[in-house]
Amino acid sequence: MCNGSILSIKYDDEYKVSTDFSILYKNDVYNYTEYRVLNDGIKICDSTDNFLRNIWKERNKWVKALMQYGICNNLPVYFVFTRREYTLLKDFKVRILARKKLITKYDYAVFKGKLITYVTECANVTFTIKYEDEYRVWNNFSMMYQGRMHSYDEYRITDDGLLDCNSSDRLIKQKWRNFIVSEKITTAFKHCSVAVDGFYSENYTLHTNFTVFFKPTNQSFTRKDYGVIMGYFAICSRKLRSSCNDDLVKVKYGEQYNVYKNFSLVYNIKIYDYCEYRLSHNSIEMCSSNDSRVQAIWKTRNSWQKSLPAFCYRSYKLNARYYAVTKQFSCCVFGRYWSIFRKK
Repeated sequence: MCNGSILSIKYDDEYKVSTDFSILYKNDVYNYTEYRVLNDGIKICDSTDNFLRNIWKERNKWVKALMQYGICNNLPVYFVFTRREYTLLKDFKVRILARKKLITKYDYAVFKGKLITYVTECANVTFTIKYEDEYRVWNNFSMMYQGRMHSYDEYRITDDGLLDCNSSDRLIKQKWRNFIVSEKITTAFKHCSVAVDGFYSENYTLHTNFTVFFKPTNQSFTRKDYGVIMGYFAICSRKLRSSCNDDLVKVKYGEQYNVYKNFSLVYNIKIYDYCEYRLSHNSIEMCSSNDSRVQAIWKTRNSWQKSLPAFCYRSYKLNARYYAVTKQFSCCVFGRYWSIFRKK
């Protein structure tokens, strides 16, 4: 099958990869079904016969979808990632952003251009805590059961109860925790076409059945309605009764405004502190609602989001005399520019 018309690409050749697992080579784009990833490089069917090419594509689609079962005798717990949750490297290693670590090309599958990975190692050493059992929860989503504390990334929330990994193997436990972090982040973004809001613990109460009561809007959310990011309650803003989606003022980056070193902003003679505006790639967004509850949610959300260490292993707090802030919100630190969105 296509053996006489194989195009081979070495990993050190010039080509580009995208997070939908398509590759660009010599100005031709190949989707994830059109190439095969091997130890020594990438193989592409270069036949002009459509029948052979279709067989090649169907085989690759099948193989890449089934790779998740390759090292597991039983059906694994698998997890589908969105493209914003990982980066794909040239050697087809994947960096899961929530985990801050790499997985090799043998440790994941691809289905319809989406990354699928799995949790198999803890399948035989998990135990379930029933919702009617005796345990306590805190607003940072930590839990105490039988005198032992579990952080938010040590247990899964399922319909039957809380699933915990009881393995004594440190590496297995770490993989389990990485999976939980990714799962709870993705739950927050699920079916959400707008921003995800995160809130500090004083804004909500967590009950033992993992229902969350959100104080600013007097709303209750079930465990399937929200996610958890770094131990904070996170939810799609569309689910909140009082959100600012209909009262946004958008200011283009080329318009007249001033930015100060404390990240406050002056626009139309009004000063906005750092938590009163949101930055997107195209504009600055402010909330113009007159409802104090809406404004409070908006400010809390922005404060929470800007305080998160964006995929960072180590952070530093700089005195204002060591940096300058441009109108595009890039910071010049010791002659080097850093963007709010990416490093320059």
